[in-house]
Amino acid sequence: MKIFIIPIEMVRGGIFDDLRRGLTQVFSADVEITARRPITEEAYDFQRRQYYANAILDDLADEFIIDKKKERVLGILDADMHTDPMNFIFGLANHKTACSLVSLARLRPEFYGRKEDKRLFHSRIVKEAIHELGHTFRLGHCTDWRCAMHFSDSVEDTDAKKAGLCLACRRKLSSRLLKEVR
Repeated sequence: MKIFIIPIEMVRGGIFDDLRRGLTQVFSADVEITARRPITEEAYDFQRRQYYANAILDDLADEFIIDKKKERVLGILDADMHTDPMNFIFGLANHKTACSLVSLARLRPEFYGRKEDKRLFHSRIVKEAIHELGHTFRLGHCTDWRCAMHFSDSVEDTDAKKAGLCLACRRKLSSRLLKEVR
């Protein structure tokens, strides 16, 4: 399994070591950080002052042709984003294209008026990346609030999760990885 991390526009480099470590551990994957790519102006919603996540995800799927049985794409955007009908989202994924996307904006403690906390910020990124990549393997939302596949309605929900999967989700992932490799 290989995961391509795609920085979209400007993403500060300090996050990638923790992200690579977390994703390698959960997905037993080779993780490659690619060159930064631009974002299309059409993806920006001027009324909302947010990016429309579906447009970015579609662009990733069009641009990165991958072997969906052996590869995944994770876009990282350092800007706020939404999808209908949600006011904001931390991330989005499409299992059909094996592409996912995480927004860093609302994962930063500073977004909520708190002081910078790099460790907390990086922990949130890893959890949300695991969550969105999990969806690319058709993992649904989990009822275990500690599992990374539990739905985060707030950053506090993300903080409560672990940077890993519960036993039931690990089993589902393992089963799906075996089927996809065949």
